Amino acid sequence: MRTLCAFLIAVMAMGHAAVGVAQSPLPVLRGSSRTMRVLDGHSRMEWWVDTSSQPDTYHMAFPLAGGTVTFISDLDTLTVSVKPGEQRDFMVQLTDGTRCLTRVSAVPTYPRARVLRGDSLAVQVIPFTMRDNRVYVQGSINGSAPLQMQFDLGAGAVNFSKRSRAKAPISWDASDVLMNSDGRHMVPASTRNTIRIGALEWTSQRVIQTENMASYEDVIIGNSLFRDRTVEIDYDRMEMRVHAVPPPIPSSFTRHDLALDGGVRPLMQADLLVDSQYVTDWYLFDTGLTSTLRLSARQNKAHRLSARLGAWIGFGGRKVFRARRFRIGGMEMPAGMAVVETYDDVNQGLIAGGAIGNAWLRRFNVILDNRRGAIWLAPTREVQLAAEARRL
Repeated sequence: MRTLCAFLIAVMAMGHAAVGVAQSPLPVLRGSSRTMRVLDGHSRMEWWVDTSSQPDTYHMAFPLAGGTVTFISDLDTLTVSVKPGEQRDFMVQLTDGTRCLTRVSAVPTYPRARVLRGDSLAVQVIPFTMRDNRVYVQGSINGSAPLQMQFDLGAGAVNFSKRSRAKAPISWDASDVLMNSDGRHMVPASTRNTIRIGALEWTSQRVIQTENMASYEDVIIGNSLFRDRTVEIDYDRMEMRVHAVPPPIPSSFTRHDLALDGGVRPLMQADLLVDSQYVTDWYLFDTGLTSTLRLSARQNKAHRLSARLGAWIGFGGRKVFRARRFRIGGMEMPAGMAVVETYDDVNQGLIAGGAIGNAWLRRFNVILDNRRGAIWLAPTREVQLAAEARRL
C-alpha cells in the first residue's frame, strides 16, 4: 500500500508540472470520518472522501476565477489556494489508516458552447418571451424543429418533457434520478445530444426525461449550459445576451455575492423580516418558480418561522403565508403569498434558505457572471417608473 501511495504521489507531481504547479511535500488533512464540509468561496457543500478514485477530485465552483477552497473534517481544516487553470493536491489521512490523494481543480470540465456562425467572441443575442412569469427561448435538440425551452436557473440539468418525445430524435439509452416538486424518481435519460440555441451549439449533452412540465413547453435548460459565460436577462428588451468575455457593468447595476448549489444553480443572499428583525440567508435564484418565495424546512426550524410569520394556511408539509417584508439587493419587494416547508426539503435538495421566484426576480434586469462569480441586479424600467410615480 505504501509503495502504491508513493507511486501515485510521484505520478501526480508529474501532472502538476504540466499545469505549472509544483507541490512537495503534499499538505495533509487529518480526520476520523470520510464525511467533510467544503467551503468554496460562498458555496457550501458536503464532501465524501472517495478512495476508489485517486486523485479524488473536487472541481471549483468558479474555475475561471480561481480562489480558495477549505476542507473541514471533524479533526482538522485545510485551505487550498488555486489559480485559474491550476490543480493542487493534498493527502487525506484518516485515523483508521486510510489515505486518499485529493485534488482541487480550477480546470473547467463543464460543456462549452461553440459559435456556429460569426465572431466566436461576439455577444449572442437571444430573444425570449414570457408566460406565467417564466422565460422561454426557442432552440432545437438533435436537429429537431424549434422547441419551446424554458430558461430555469433553478434547474440542475437539461429536462425534456415526456409529452414532447415525438418532437425530437432522442435515444433514451440510460436512466437517472430526478428530484423535483413531484418527489424523487428514476427516469429515462439520454447521454449524447446536440442542443442549439441561436448561434450557440452544445454537443454530448445529457438530457433527462420528466413529466411535470407545462403542456406548452418542451425543454427546460438552466445554468449548466452557461458555466463559461456571462448571461444577461434583459426584461426591458425581452432578450438574453450571452457573453464569452465578461462585459462592462453599467453603473445602474449593483453587485451581489454568488454561490452555486450543486455546482450549477445560482444562489444569492436576501433578507426576510421576522417579527421586527431582518434575517439574512442564501436563496436559490429560481427563474423557474412562478411565485414569489419558498422558505426551506431548515430555515423554518432555525428561526421558528411557522410561529413567527403571522397568519398562514396549512396543507400537507407546507404552510402558505403573506410575505410582507422581503428585500432583494436592498430593494423592498411588494407583499406576496409565499410558502414555508415545514418538515421536508429532500424534494428540492436546497442547501439554502429557500428559493426566490420570478414573480419577484423579473423586477430586475440580471447579469449572471459565471466567470467571475458574481450576480448583478438593476431594477427594470417598469419598476423604476412605478417608483417615480409613487414619489410624485
